[in-house]
Amino acid sequence: SSSSSSSSSSFSVPHPARTALASYPRSGNSLLRSMIEQISLTFTGSDADPTRKLNRHLIQKGMMGEGVVDSRVFAIKTHYPEKLGYCNFKVSKAILLVR
Repeated sequence: SSSSSSSSSSFSVPHPARTALASYPRSGNSLLRSMIEQISLTFTGSDADPTRKLNRHLIQKGMMGEGVVDSRVFAIKTHYPEKLGYCNFKVSKAILLVR
């Protein structure tokens, strides 16, 4: 169980080149995002619907980038193409998480 990162993390300066953080669901994507946020002190984004129960829980735990795919975040969680996200976005790079 990780502690809330909202007290020390923030949205970043605009990032024109965003990176998809892609994985199959339940592969540890949120855990990896949490680690990235703790190391970089910058929120990561997600193409998930922020009103859904799991995503509301992640927001309560300090992951303030749920549903954010704009230039405020440099990495964006997605399960595409297995699942279509809540919103579309373009990226220039990708990290593929395989478990």
